Amino acid sequence: MSIHIDINYVKITLHLENFIINKQKDMIKEERKARWIKTENVTWFCVTSKSSHTPDNLLLFLHGTGGSSECWDELSAELNNRFVTLSLDLPGHGKSQSKKNFKLSLRNIAKELSRLFEFLNIKKIRTIVGHSAGTTLAIELLIYNQEIEVENIIGINPSLIPPPLHFTMALSPLVSPFITSRPTISWLSKIINNSSIINKLLDSTGSDLEDPSKRERYKRLFNNKGHLQGALSFMAETDVLSVLQNVNSVRTKFFFIIGVRDYWIPIDKIKEIFAKYFPGAKVSELDGGHLLNETHSSDLCKLIMTELPERSNGI
Repeated sequence: MSIHIDINYVKITLHLENFIINKQKDMIKEERKARWIKTENVTWFCVTSKSSHTPDNLLLFLHGTGGSSECWDELSAELNNRFVTLSLDLPGHGKSQSKKNFKLSLRNIAKELSRLFEFLNIKKIRTIVGHSAGTTLAIELLIYNQEIEVENIIGINPSLIPPPLHFTMALSPLVSPFITSRPTISWLSKIINNSSIINKLLDSTGSDLEDPSKRERYKRLFNNKGHLQGALSFMAETDVLSVLQNVNSVRTKFFFIIGVRDYWIPIDKIKEIFAKYFPGAKVSELDGGHLLNETHSSDLCKLIMTELPERSNGI
């Protein structure tokens, strides 16, 4: 038995598939508006949807350590028909920049976010959707800013487990300046540039990140010395325990979505945190790793839309 493959047909099919994918990406870009906004210490890169919905139907997306606003592209595009969406690069990440001596602590970033909301006249947020440390930041924001009204926090694989002792010691005030110094960052950047370390790092999350463009995006981000330094500085300054100890002052509903194959945030440990500090929270599980926002956007969209009933523009 012989098998005949029409090479021209295959080429045309692949060409059409690439054309459709590129067209979909162009349509997503056309539906969004990007701009830079300067607050006291940060120049924020913000992406908003061009939506007819009222501002009180706002979804704010906060990425985690080492990420960028681009990690929300697929999910925010799926939600644009029901909500106004705002995603941004955190200070020191992606295209957002901060002043030289600005420490990337959760409290400092929460203050700058509050200034950003004041500039944009945002007094109410329907939901903050955070990934990993973005969830921790969302909680710290509401601990600091008691005036802004937030109906829900949806945390995707939230980074709410205090780090082990050896990690804390490595990023202590004595050691952290060395790790985040320019010579160290330059050395790390060279290693990343000439190795497969980013692919290994992505694989270690337990996520099936098969899209080459997404992997290339992370390589591009971490080839940027400013982004690399920002990610390490944010990691060094994040105080998870302080957030957990003060979470009782937050008046909002919590919904956590976790990946059962998340190797970075072990499911048994995070469930212990939920039981102790978030006893009334709703929890859902998906069959994925740490980067659910990159690999399971459609599943996340369904969960979010179920959690947030549709309301008319007049409300």
